[in-house]
Amino acid sequence: MAAAHLGDRRRRGQGARHRVAPARRLYRVTSGLCLWLVLEEIEYFGLVEILTGGIIEGVWVRSLHDLIALGMRVPAVLVALTAAAAVLAVAGVWYVGLPCLVREAASAATLPALAAAGTLAMSQVLDQDSGALRGYVGALSNRLEEPLELVTAFLVTMALVMKIGPAGGEVAPGASRSRPEQQPGPEHVGDGDEHALDQDRSR
Repeated sequence: MAAAHLGDRRRRGQGARHRVAPARRLYRVTSGLCLWLVLEEIEYFGLVEILTGGIIEGVWVRSLHDLIALGMRVPAVLVALTAAAAVLAVAGVWYVGLPCLVREAASAATLPALAAAGTLAMSQVLDQDSGALRGYVGALSNRLEEPLELVTAFLVTMALVMKIGPAGGEVAPGASRSRPEQQPGPEHVGDGDEHALDQDRSR
């Protein structure tokens, strides 16, 4: 929820300076994704389980990510999930704009965001096979899914804080960017000062 709030704050900050800015669309999508992850964690208040009847092909379906396990058993579901993911990815790039994504990727905040994507992917691997890391961490592999999801939330929040903070370039409401004071040049000298300048030059 904190990451979703920060994403929305960043979106509103972008919109204040650029009324129709691709960056505003990017953070709108980011905020929506964070809210979606929250709903996934609380399993949509049980609504998905009620609508699906609970168990499909031996898989307990309580949220959308449970469809991955179902796809491992039903090829048609796997094809549908892959197609849906591809369509959503293309739609997201089209909506935000590739130049904006490339520009944002150059930010230092991209590093924790990429790390968050990695930890989220690994948590989903462990959701399907809790022993996937048993060869590396032993029995601890069975207990890593939830901690990795918490690490993901922390990294996403960190990335958004980096974008909102001074390093990210956001200006607080009511504040203005400091500008260097302009030194008066000859073009800024009034008529009354021209005579004094001429006297100084003649000395």
